[in-house]
Amino acid sequence: MSLSVEEQKALRGTLGHFPTGVCLITCAVDGEKLGMTMTSFNSLSLTPPLILFSIDKRARGLPQWERAAGYAVHVLSATQQDLSNRFARPGDKWAGVPHDTGLHGAPILPGVS
Repeated sequence: MSLSVEEQKALRGTLGHFPTGVCLITCAVDGEKLGMTMTSFNSLSLTPPLILFSIDKRARGLPQWERAAGYAVHVLSATQQDLSNRFARPGDKWAGVPHDTGLHGAPILPGVS
């Protein structure tokens, strides 16, 4: 995948707003929505556009995450601690959480960058 110059500038600007912090990564595998709070998120490259996030190899859901065709990254603000806490714990993370469906079926949370 190649980005236009405008898309590269937009991606650089977006990733530049993430000095450190917490984000949510979401995806869907075989129709099941997955979501996880992440503090290990980094920009690797603009050409091609690559990011990195880390999941503990002992995580029960790792095999599903490895099969995902794509992911959505949600950068949380200081006022979204409730979402961070919800997706950091085991259990039904999606109950009552409104979302849209993005590329490759990844859930997109409204009101999150």
